[in-house]
Amino acid sequence: MNRDPKWISLHIFYSSNSDPMLVECVAPLIQRLRDKQLIQRYFFIKYWLEGPHVRLRLRPAPGVPAEAVRAEVEPEVDAFLARRPALYELDGEDMGDFYQRMYVAEYGEEGWDDTYGNDGMPHRPNNSRHYIDYEPEYHRYGGPDGIELAEWHFEKSSDTVLHLLATANVHVRSVLMGLSFQLSMAMCLVFLERPDEVALFLERYRSRWESQYVDGMEDWQRRYKSSYGRMAPVLADRLSRIIAAVRDPDGMGVTPFEREWITHCQELRDRVRKLAADGLPFGGGPDRMVVDPDAALRALLGSFVHMTNNRLGASILDEVYLSYLGARTLNALEAGGSAA
Repeated sequence: MNRDPKWISLHIFYSSNSDPMLVECVAPLIQRLRDKQLIQRYFFIKYWLEGPHVRLRLRPAPGVPAEAVRAEVEPEVDAFLARRPALYELDGEDMGDFYQRMYVAEYGEEGWDDTYGNDGMPHRPNNSRHYIDYEPEYHRYGGPDGIELAEWHFEKSSDTVLHLLATANVHVRSVLMGLSFQLSMAMCLVFLERPDEVALFLERYRSRWESQYVDGMEDWQRRYKSSYGRMAPVLADRLSRIIAAVRDPDGMGVTPFEREWITHCQELRDRVRKLAADGLPFGGGPDRMVVDPDAALRALLGSFVHMTNNRLGASILDEVYLSYLGARTLNALEAGGSAA
């Protein structure tokens, strides 16, 4: 992979469900850019900063000027926004307090003061596009080598989600939750291998999001407990199947889609381990060099799981709920011996 070409980062502000844009505009656009050999990598995420939007990141192929990529992208995006504009308009003033709480939870009070101060967060126009620089999170993903690997994974994650949006009823909530559970549990089991370690990870993952974003958690936990009680047998069967598929991706009953995702996660795990042998730097202050492969996997797993869920459309509250169900089910399977 050539690191020289600078990423093109296009933020498309769209205050409705962005899945139709991803299926009808982004997916065919990416295919065209690949067919013309104009890009060497891409990925997307959904985000809320300064208004709901999709961040489309494109790395031009070596020797391809950014202008050539933009010339393909801009007419397609503009045509979609004209053909299918988001009709719902968010009130920036009414949403101001909500956005500030979200920002402070992720970046801290000091970050808010430095970026927006007393003026508050601006709200970008709906149905608009803006080129805003992509700033790789080196501290989060293990330095330049770690971010290079993460971006390779982000492309596969983006491809996977675009496929699901086009072929599955992801707009149906039960389907969305089932797919999120399947992708997340498979990745966790590939990375951590032992079901009890995955259960512990999920408990910590849930606790982290609860402390930052969820109010009235006692009431939510009562609902989660009630849901688990109703679904425990189904969850146990579903998770047992995922465990079996991870242990033998070529086994009977494993679908091609499941096999492809598990195989990708296995390659990602192996590449993390290889990079960790030379050390991966994590941390926002003085870099903390991680040389233990298992520690590197744990450091990256949460971000990898979260960003795939982000692309799929699962909310943080959804992730909290699914983490609760996953941990409860794995602990029950371990206690019963059927997941040993």
